[in-house]
Amino acid sequence: MSRYVWAATVVVLGVVTVALFMTSPAEGDFGWLAYTPGTIELDSGSDLVILSNRRAAAFVVLALTLIVVAAGIGYAVGSRRRSPVS
Repeated sequence: MSRYVWAATVVVLGVVTVALFMTSPAEGDFGWLAYTPGTIELDSGSDLVILSNRRAAAFVVLALTLIVVAAGIGYAVGSRRRSPVS
């Protein structure tokens, strides 16, 4: 039974992650960058990345999904039966 609960949790978290990635804009507005007029040249390099809230939440759910998968695999490997030592 617990194997099915673990698998269902992984599937649900995966679906939530994909849904958040698909429905979120790639970039968000942050601080004073959201209010500057479009005519002002900003001296910011191309390495400035501002994530939207949904995209950041998608990364958090993705990390949680990977933790659940790793915990499930670790539990499965650790609880398998071992042959008696002779």
